[in-house]
Amino acid sequence: MPVISPAVVANQLQLRLPRTPSTALGNKLAEAGELLRSTREQLGLSLAEVNRDLRISRTQLAYMEAGEFERISTVPALRDGHVRTYALYLGLDLQPIMDAVHSQAADDAAAEHEPLYPPPPRRNPLAYVMMGISLVILVLLIMAWDRLSAVEAYLPADGVEAAGLESPTATVPASSLQRIGIQSEFNE
Repeated sequence: MPVISPAVVANQLQLRLPRTPSTALGNKLAEAGELLRSTREQLGLSLAEVNRDLRISRTQLAYMEAGEFERISTVPALRDGHVRTYALYLGLDLQPIMDAVHSQAADDAAAEHEPLYPPPPRRNPLAYVMMGISLVILVLLIMAWDRLSAVEAYLPADGVEAAGLESPTATVPASSLQRIGIQSEFNE
């Protein structure tokens, strides 16, 4: 039985992805994966044989054939390398498959910039200033109330006269006044 290379079979089958720009991304990826799977099956290769020849895990090969290229690797260079190696091994045209993979990577990058949750509301610094001023006014009012209540404690209650209380007067001996040179007109 003659040995047939995968490249020869793929060229004979003329398997290519359609290059229509109206094809949706999901369809492009599914078609690229289907192209890889059908070409491998037409060449009579199993996933184990491809795994042995290329050293790409069976799981990653299955993801490629299912069109789930984003699950191969998060590193774009590694993902592209696996897809390129598998497509070349099967003898397929790289351009349509790599276009599908890159268009999916571009959509993933655009989706990364969309926030998952809305941003928190902006805080107004004027609100903090107003709260600070209100707090200072409150403290000043409390201090004023405390002082007024202390003064009222020393004042006589309403209706009570200050009976028997005389205003205090200071009596200074005349001798003390003479020493400092003040003469009292009351002492004469």
